Amino acid sequence: MDPDALNRLLTWLPYFAVVAAFIGGLAALLSWVMGRAAAGEALRTAQALNDVMTATALRRDRRETLARILDVVRQSLSATSGTLHLAPGPESMELELLSAVGVARLDLLQRVPADDPLWQTAAHQVAVAPVPPDSRWAGLTGGRPGALAMVALHGGRAPGALTLCWPDRQSASAAAGPLARIGAYVDQVLGEFYALAQQAEAVRDFNEAQATQVELTQAAAHDMGNLLTAPIYFFSLVRDRVPPELSTMGETARNQLLLASQMLTDFVSPDRPLEPAIVSVDDLVGVAAAMGSDKLSAGTKSIRVDAPVGLPNLLGERLAILRVLDNLICNAIRHNADVPDLQVLLSVRAVGDDVQFSVHDSGRGIPPEAQSRLFHFGVGLDPRVKGHGIGLWYCRKLIEAHGGRIWVESEPGLGATFVFTIPIATEARIAQHLAADSGGPGELQPAVPVPSNGETAGAATPAVSRSSAPKGWPKMRWSRPDQEG
Repeated sequence: MDPDALNRLLTWLPYFAVVAAFIGGLAALLSWVMGRAAAGEALRTAQALNDVMTATALRRDRRETLARILDVVRQSLSATSGTLHLAPGPESMELELLSAVGVARLDLLQRVPADDPLWQTAAHQVAVAPVPPDSRWAGLTGGRPGALAMVALHGGRAPGALTLCWPDRQSASAAAGPLARIGAYVDQVLGEFYALAQQAEAVRDFNEAQATQVELTQAAAHDMGNLLTAPIYFFSLVRDRVPPELSTMGETARNQLLLASQMLTDFVSPDRPLEPAIVSVDDLVGVAAAMGSDKLSAGTKSIRVDAPVGLPNLLGERLAILRVLDNLICNAIRHNADVPDLQVLLSVRAVGDDVQFSVHDSGRGIPPEAQSRLFHFGVGLDPRVKGHGIGLWYCRKLIEAHGGRIWVESEPGLGATFVFTIPIATEARIAQHLAADSGGPGELQPAVPVPSNGETAGAATPAVSRSSAPKGWPKMRWSRPDQEG
């Protein structure tokens, strides 16, 4: 190598080392800054998602829950306004406004067609865009400059969109990451409400099938009983007017007809053991509220629920308890159809060794003289409302068969509250019923899957599983209606 070139290289070498060190330091600084930015983004996402999950830990009503999510997301991501749209059904071609916060022009946002460019972009990724002053989305800013971010929702089996607005595009872009995670959580919430609605529909179908079967059975038993009246009367009329040998035969036939008549009566009022299982109170409340919502009339504002999460599990028949809740909620709505702005409240509390359910309405109330016989056979709440007067009687039989109580508290003009109790599924109660069963030890399985999480599963209960009910389980021994006091 040329000595002069080598000398020049050696002369410049310290400068190259300084430049290399500077470039390396700059790269390290950029890496640190990017790492801090990524960590800050992750922290912001986690904080926003935690705010939303905390605010919606107790979810009862879909509209109320989604409105709460929108409000908390807006505050957590420092947005100025926002909307939440959902389609009315899977086949719908447009979105309908479900909830809005801080929006100046709601009329512009009531409907979003399926061909909206922003909605089309959000269907594939979180869409971030400025707000054109002449578009429907200008309703989010009231005509002022701004930018928005939208995430598509699909958890409820129908499309939807969660949209937030900021004064500048930089803020909207920074919120895209958290909004994507929050959108996934909202999908989960919508999926849970959809599953709950499916359960409620299944129970409704079961109840309708049961009600049809009961009506057909009662009608057939009644008609057959009427057919037996004439031959019974005939044998009673002729038994003293025929030879003794024929009289004996006639009396035998008459007794057989009387027995058949009694069997028909017993067929209408069966005597069977309950089939116990571990029942989740959260499941009962959710399904009953969903079922009740479908019965709301135009004059009914809402059905509200007051039930803390984590109430102890029950020991009983899930469908039987649901039928009682459904009957009481239906009565509250049906017998106060002309009461304006009617309110129905379902409350649940643990009281001693029982869980106490109460259904309160803000209707006209029940006179004191009618309350004493309200749970007797054939006694209706209101003679103006068509019915057989067996609903509350049937509820009382079911509740008493579970070892619980049912009663009413009411004053005219101040509404009515129907209250009943069901025993908690304690270890001692399960062991008592298993001990009375000669089949030996077993396990009691939940009527539906009961969460293992201590926050929602209630008291620890061993499980009892049988192909038939334990012999020690109380039976529904229904007295004849004419024997009730």
